[in-house]
Amino acid sequence: WGGIGNESLKLPESVYLIGNCPHDWLFQHVAAVCHHGGAGTTAAGLKAGKPTIIVPFFGDQPFWGHMVSTYGVGPPPIPFKKLTSESLGAALTAVLSSEMQMKADKLAHLLAGEHGLMEGARSFHHHLPISNMVCDVLNGSDPWGPRAELARYMVPELGTKVSPAGLQVLKAQGKISNSTMVVPHFAVEWNIDLQGSVGKAVSSTAEEVKSWAQTAVSASTDTARGAMELICQPMKGIALAKEEYLVSGKMTSAAAGYVAKGMGNGIFKFVYFPTRATGKILDQASTSLHKLNAVINNKEYHRETSQPHIENAVDGIKEGFISAGKGIALGFSGLVTKPYKGAVRGGAFGAAKGFSQGVSGFLIKPLAGMVDLVGHSSKGIYQSIKHSSNNNSSSNLTDDPELSDNPVPAGAIFVEMKKNIMEVTIDSFNDESYLDAPPLPPRPPIQSEKSLPNLPSDAELPNYSER
Repeated sequence: WGGIGNESLKLPESVYLIGNCPHDWLFQHVAAVCHHGGAGTTAAGLKAGKPTIIVPFFGDQPFWGHMVSTYGVGPPPIPFKKLTSESLGAALTAVLSSEMQMKADKLAHLLAGEHGLMEGARSFHHHLPISNMVCDVLNGSDPWGPRAELARYMVPELGTKVSPAGLQVLKAQGKISNSTMVVPHFAVEWNIDLQGSVGKAVSSTAEEVKSWAQTAVSASTDTARGAMELICQPMKGIALAKEEYLVSGKMTSAAAGYVAKGMGNGIFKFVYFPTRATGKILDQASTSLHKLNAVINNKEYHRETSQPHIENAVDGIKEGFISAGKGIALGFSGLVTKPYKGAVRGGAFGAAKGFSQGVSGFLIKPLAGMVDLVGHSSKGIYQSIKHSSNNNSSSNLTDDPELSDNPVPAGAIFVEMKKNIMEVTIDSFNDESYLDAPPLPPRPPIQSEKSLPNLPSDAELPNYSER
């Protein structure tokens, strides 16, 4: 069946191998069917009025085998591990009996009178919460009015659920204004209460994925910002130098300073932002490793109280070495202390649990410590650069809000970059140096009618119509 098997099987003449074949056609030409018990194959056999033997493997197949046996149109299902020549022979004898044949014919007539698609659609619509789905304003109650629309918003002030068009109707009627609070409306509220160890694991995993996604977006934005600033800052300096040149009429030291400052700002931010992005990734990696270790040891991890306060490069390097040393020490000592404490508390089972915690700590804690060494040191260097640029008022490097630790939406960053580029472009268009250029030569005068050549009159033109 289905191309399975070949001549090497040496099947008896009573077994006939075929290729792919439609069930609806094939089952009309047999006395009974034996198959795995899939929903489609079972339905095809019963629709054809054939007693059915089911040898289930997995999934819903045991269920359909049980249903076939319950309705008396087949023997009890035979699990494939228990299929023998004796059990298959007994099942074939049962399905060839006149009693089972009659029951299969009767069930086929019942199935022929059913309309499965229509009943499925009716059941689907019956279980829909229609009353909580339809807009209260445009609900289709008027046969000559607009059809019913799906409610997508809720107006808490009125307790009314409305569609986008219904919202406009309420505004036109003066029942609500642009300042009226409108919230999303959901026809069904899915309240999932995650409890127990499995629920906590799912919840913490989802939270960790969200944190990594936010970190990835923020780090990508910083990296892109660094590349863009390498272009925008020099352009800004050139624009200021150009303005200075147009005012003074010559290249001054101030103009050269603008260019140098723009180049310096561009290089500084090109290094600054990717460095900050790397720090964010290392910080998130450290947090994830510490959280994982806390989950394995059935403890709570609070980043706010666990992460050290770093103000400068010295603090960062010092805290990094402390965290690395602590991670290595606890990782190695946990191989001994964790099984011992587990054995004291829970005997052999506790010792096994402690051993697994010790091994996981041996793998995670030193790694987290090394990540902290790099991450804390980088954070300290970053803090020192930031404080140094804040104290240097002449450099004016921190007039950009992006150099602060406050989160700024990525859209605002690129809007600011676009603004810088537009300023340079507009300055280029406002360049009035072309006024000092020599005037263009005058246009040649347009020929008057007297200077035009003599044209033939109508009488002098040949008459083509006569030809």
